[in-house]
Amino acid sequence: MSKDEPTPGEWTVDNLFVLDLNGAIIGQAQASRMAGPDSEARANARLFAASKKLLAVCKEALESWDDGSCRPGYWDRLRLAIARAEGES
Repeated sequence: MSKDEPTPGEWTVDNLFVLDLNGAIIGQAQASRMAGPDSEARANARLFAASKKLLAVCKEALESWDDGSCRPGYWDRLRLAIARAEGES
């Protein structure tokens, strides 16, 4: 069974939409309330668009700095967050 992979390339934001490299819409952000402010939805769109880069940096940090010098439980929380992002937890 193959692992699910996200849309390749950098993602960008155009108002409430998350776009792939070719400008195709891959997601639309919404606010938590039906009549929620667009500013909340735009913030959600920015987080969505940044998620691939955030995941990559978390994985790099785990590989580079896993020497036990951090606060207890930090690396376990980071591993769990990565697993959840990759659909493994």
